[in-house]
Amino acid sequence: MIAIGSVATHLHPPQRTHVEVAESAEAYEFLESAYGVRLRLSEVRRDGDGVALSYTRTDVGPFAIEEVALPGSFQAAPD
Repeated sequence: MIAIGSVATHLHPPQRTHVEVAESAEAYEFLESAYGVRLRLSEVRRDGDGVALSYTRTDVGPFAIEEVALPGSFQAAPD
């Protein structure tokens, strides 16, 4: 016989954070503070509506999903 417990794990509701940055220098600072990594970020060409970086994080407790978009063409390298 297999006994199945009735204890349910409670997950808190998803928490969503969204940030849009217009300037390349601000995008660099945001990425450095968010990930603790220094990057050389060079803008080659920007597409779209003037947004240099769009960041979305959905946190559901035990894990999180992050999406980073850099419209246009950028080059990144560790510093």
